[in-house]
Amino acid sequence: MTVTAVPPRSGASAAAAADLESLYRSRYRAMVRLAYAMTGSPAVAEELVQDAFIRVHARFATVENPEAYLHTTVVNMCRSWHRAEARRRLHGTPPACTLVAHGHPHELVDAVAALPPAQRAVVALRFYDDCSEQQIARALGCSTGTVKSNLSRALRNLRKVVEQ
Repeated sequence: MTVTAVPPRSGASAAAAADLESLYRSRYRAMVRLAYAMTGSPAVAEELVQDAFIRVHARFATVENPEAYLHTTVVNMCRSWHRAEARRRLHGTPPACTLVAHGHPHELVDAVAALPPAQRAVVALRFYDDCSEQQIARALGCSTGTVKSNLSRALRNLRKVVEQ
């Protein structure tokens, strides 16, 4: 994939454009992996991350920590995607996609996909993005106790699948 520098917006410097390009090059793949772990779809993951970079670009000059802002934006967009999917299922519209592990069925991947969205988000942030409980709590806007209980429940559910 070829990345070209985004022309600086009015008032933005060429250095800011270079910083944004650097952020894109260094974090794009990791953010797609995180979004994939949270949504279960490579296509949705890429789309959400691209949209997240658009949001970062719009606020790049005013955001103190663009990398943290990007991370939070990706997590929030994945959570919004899950809410939209739940609404679609509620109203009888089939989900936009299903979890695919690059064409190969895998029990653990399927088990993670079957977790409730909150548990899946905690597992993705903990084991795919290597976040601490405090970082997960900040990203999800909940307490560390909620993170611990969701992680415990998720691991219990995953353990059942592995032990079968």
